[in-house]
Amino acid sequence: METQRLFVNELSVSKQAANDYEAGDIINCLAHTLRGLTKHGDQIGCEVAISTSANLANMRLLSVGPDSTFYACLFKRRGPDQQAVSGLLQQLLRKRPSTEELLARYAQHRCAHHRGGSLVDVARTSVAAAAALEGWLVSLYGCTDFPRELVTVRYCQDDNSAEHDVVIIHFIEQSDIYQVRRFYEASDKHKPVASQNSGVHVSSMELDQREAQKALDRAVSLPDEKRVFALYNRKIYVFFEHTERHYHGYLVQNPHEYQSRDAKIYNQLLKLGWIEVIN
Repeated sequence: METQRLFVNELSVSKQAANDYEAGDIINCLAHTLRGLTKHGDQIGCEVAISTSANLANMRLLSVGPDSTFYACLFKRRGPDQQAVSGLLQQLLRKRPSTEELLARYAQHRCAHHRGGSLVDVARTSVAAAAALEGWLVSLYGCTDFPRELVTVRYCQDDNSAEHDVVIIHFIEQSDIYQVRRFYEASDKHKPVASQNSGVHVSSMELDQREAQKALDRAVSLPDEKRVFALYNRKIYVFFEHTERHYHGYLVQNPHEYQSRDAKIYNQLLKLGWIEVIN
């Protein structure tokens, strides 16, 4: 069974709770989301492996007062259901490998989060780990730096690699599992090898269901464009939504053709850094 890495975002613990009651709601939401994603992994045939940073425990969840850290807030919960949730999250904090251990082999990588028109360095965090390892990211709700949308980072594995934008699939609430994620459904039209249909060229889709879903998970929306585009294994793919949140797609055999056919898309791909990556 394939493993899908899931990272709890320590940067999303940002003093967003005004009191213990709000902190409890945030903790409950996180636990329900993690449980839902584990169940979702079973449904799609993959094992969800959860990791987080050693720094998560000491990040401040409460905006005021003593015992304001995420870890301290876990121990303030008294009811049976609350204790069960706290136990789950305490186990998470002890899980190995941690974000830091997983990032040890990415000593030279660079990763910056697109945030409010600026790039914020996140190279040694769970956000970077999700980018490097094609993981999913789970944030705590109420953090303004990580709203309910896909997370985009500027990523480079080392000095010999081109910087480019990477999209990370991002969850905050359990309902996001089916509201945020796009789902791939293959089209009979696009075979593993390009073909002709009544003299018309039909582009290929050589990825199988699992790999195509991975590519779709990393797809980005371009301005004024219904299609979504993905950079996957140094190739560019385009996907079309045929029913709500369900997509089919194909390989863009020669992205440079967009330069004359659709300059706006080509310029967007240049801006993302993808054209340099595939060259």
